Amino acid sequence: MTAAVRQKVVDGFSRSQNPDARQPLTPRQLEILRLIGEGHGTKEIAHRLNISVKTVDTHRAELMERLKIYDVAGLVRHAIRMGIVDLDDPVQN
Repeated sequence: MTAAVRQKVVDGFSRSQNPDARQPLTPRQLEILRLIGEGHGTKEIAHRLNISVKTVDTHRAELMERLKIYDVAGLVRHAIRMGIVDLDDPVQN
């Protein structure tokens, strides 16, 4: 295997192991992920951001697809791992 081919294989593997490198999240998706990670429900997120519940659902579905995480608990864990949610700070109401 040539060095160029080997590098492409390594790069492809690295991206598959780190979904953020493949498709970075938008600022709105990060905001939604933070609120989910803080324990806010769909209706509360919609009210806080002045968007519809359906829009929050759409953003959550896109987050799950991009991150290959298919439950809310997984999104919360991911937000904590990414440092988006600080476990020492109380939830802002």
